[in-house]
Amino acid sequence: MLRNQRHWPLNPECYPPVVGPGDSTRVYMDQKIHSIKSYWRGNATATLTQMDGSSEPLHINATTNQNDWGTNISVKSSEKDNSTSPWVNFVLPDLAALAGRKVKCDIQLDLDYPQMSGASTFNTVSSQMKRTVTLQLGPAHSGESYNTLWWQATAGGMGVILLCSLLLVGQARGLQRQAKPTRTYV
Repeated sequence: MLRNQRHWPLNPECYPPVVGPGDSTRVYMDQKIHSIKSYWRGNATATLTQMDGSSEPLHINATTNQNDWGTNISVKSSEKDNSTSPWVNFVLPDLAALAGRKVKCDIQLDLDYPQMSGASTFNTVSSQMKRTVTLQLGPAHSGESYNTLWWQATAGGMGVILLCSLLLVGQARGLQRQAKPTRTYV
């Protein structure tokens, strides 16, 4: 409700889904990989371009998973071929000119992951993924505010549930005290 009241745009491709200048967000790639124990690591790059073409593309700081599996991996049979969606985190530049703008983010991810190549051996596979995401930005740091409010509301909701549970227990005990004593016949 607060997001709608403040007119913060929603970006379903991102987590958190509200993003503004200065915020950090995560985007999952469209493709999945199959690897041992869902291990993978990568190098990510991201470029931000305003949709109206009013400025030059900006290279933004992007990070991703950095699993290290070494030369030996101990696995159960259920962990030999796990599916996972690689992701990229990036921080939008804290520029007031980007607030409320629609931007295009081009993401490139070079990744490595271990894949079974026999009964007890694996190979490290390299691949490249690309994704372009269009984002409607909100005010500066609106994503950080949205995420904070989300978790505060979640904690508040859990508190209300706990309080209601305690009230129900108290009410049940009050009814128990009003009940007539039971007698057992042999």
